[in-house]
Amino acid sequence: MITFRNKIKRRWAFLRAATLVELQMGMAVLVLVIGAAVGSNVFGLRMFYQTRMNLEATDESRKVLGNLREEIRGCTIVQVGTGTHLAFKEIPDDTRQIGNALQIFPGTNTNSYIIYCRYTDDTVRKWSTTTKRLETLAHNVTNVAVFSARSYDDLILTNNENNRVIEIDLKFLQQRGKNATQRGGLHNYYQIKSKATRRKVL
Repeated sequence: MITFRNKIKRRWAFLRAATLVELQMGMAVLVLVIGAAVGSNVFGLRMFYQTRMNLEATDESRKVLGNLREEIRGCTIVQVGTGTHLAFKEIPDDTRQIGNALQIFPGTNTNSYIIYCRYTDDTVRKWSTTTKRLETLAHNVTNVAVFSARSYDDLILTNNENNRVIEIDLKFLQQRGKNATQRGGLHNYYQIKSKATRRKVL
């Protein structure tokens, strides 16, 4: 015989509170789901920064090497030196032909030239007498000796040989933020080399 009291118990049975074990299991599942979502997001951000650094290094090396090789091939004179676009100094004879700057004379006019230089702020920049504008081509270049003159068998020359090969060596260390390496942040190291020689060999 169903009494009024039993009817009320059945009606409100589905509203019964969860036990402590059920509550703990629900919270554990929720924490796992949130942790997985946050972990996936952090992993995605790290991959994004990694890919962006790769693309930036590739793009900057392309900017440096793109026109530089053609300018060396088509020039009449090319000189490895030190200094900046304001004070370029050619490496003298009987000295290893390696430095942070390169001067290119496209034609026979010695008043018209192009200078590529690695500056103390780790940038590689280009300046020409035509544009009179200093253009930044690459950042985070760690090596000072970017340019060198070499022989056909890849030895660094000590004189200004006519048929020398110019080597461009770029070492990038890209990092996100100041002291990122010490803080466990993202960083990446690249080295890109290219060689070119003049077609107009005298």
